[in-house]
Amino acid sequence: MSLLQTLPYSLYNNLVKRKDWIQKVTTVKKIRDANAKNGEELINYFDKKGYTLSQFYKLLKDCDISLTETNSQSGALANQSRPILKIAILVANARYDNWSHLVTPISDCKILADILKSMGFIIFLLTNVNSKQFRESMTELCTIIPTKSYVLFYFAGHGFELCGTKYMLGVESPSEKYTIDNGVSENFILKNGFLNKPDLFILLLDMCRKQPDRVSNPDIYLNIPRMEEYKHTCNLIIGYATSPYMPSFEKLCCESANSLSQVQHDTCEINHMTKSDNLESFNEEESSSESDGIGDQVTHKLTSEKKLNGVSLYVNHLSKYLNKNEDFIRILELVHKEFANEQCEQALLQKPQKLDNVAGQFYLHLKAKGHKETEEKLHSIVNELHNQGINIAIK
Repeated sequence: MSLLQTLPYSLYNNLVKRKDWIQKVTTVKKIRDANAKNGEELINYFDKKGYTLSQFYKLLKDCDISLTETNSQSGALANQSRPILKIAILVANARYDNWSHLVTPISDCKILADILKSMGFIIFLLTNVNSKQFRESMTELCTIIPTKSYVLFYFAGHGFELCGTKYMLGVESPSEKYTIDNGVSENFILKNGFLNKPDLFILLLDMCRKQPDRVSNPDIYLNIPRMEEYKHTCNLIIGYATSPYMPSFEKLCCESANSLSQVQHDTCEINHMTKSDNLESFNEEESSSESDGIGDQVTHKLTSEKKLNGVSLYVNHLSKYLNKNEDFIRILELVHKEFANEQCEQALLQKPQKLDNVAGQFYLHLKAKGHKETEEKLHSIVNELHNQGINIAIK
């Protein structure tokens, strides 16, 4: 990982504000090509030079620069009460009945699940669920989540935006004449998520936010969508993978079975393509999807000699910072900065957004107190939902 990815934000912020260390470093180390006018530019210089965190610490020590960090993080952690439980609900819809199959949702959720599990989260993974199964699962899980907990919800799949509300599509959705009943709204998620007053609720939507086409689907505009009302009872952070009316992209990798070193990369839009549409660089008509079960990566096989996999652009950047011991809002800011530095042209169309209404800072590494009775109930609910034919697993 790069220096900017591993450098504690409190130290970074401290060095950015200080000027004394710039002259020390450039003089002692006789650095002539830095041309740094401030602390941020000098840190970026060492990042581009490939410095690791340990090398950067040694450089500061050699130059007799204090490593004392600001106490903002330690103070925030001291004042932050431990959550009862930390729960992540991850939904991966990849294999749609009438829309194009998506490559990355299950692998995206698996990447996030591994990181969050290492941070002490209980993981619930839903895969390829229809809208009815989606709603039932969220209702059942959220009724058990105890108060004063942390909840992180993430969705990867097809979606749309209508009248300012975002809808996550179930796998049964028609490709053209779909209605809001084929989707689960973010308001529904928040209404159920706030039910037992968790201390923090994080909503992450990794999907397109385009509006339904008025020509092929005019009926969806005839009625004002039903809005689920909810009472804002906890700290809320929302992260959207893209901006209103804009697409979201998958970063795909096509590997040859005969030569794993020859890899072709491309980015494809997570949009309203039907099964008959073609991916720009890969022939969807020749592909098929395989999944060995919940939590396994979906691989699209284009031919007998090639396979297609990848990661969404959003998770590609989020996974770099999610395990950092930083305030979560700061983590989203770092993700947005990565998008700003992204070189591919698709990143110009995909600009993530965040909304927040929080009191203080929230560090996801904070250890949960634990609640054995609730954990047993959650396991029981997962078994019941699984027996109903819903693809759900707990990790």
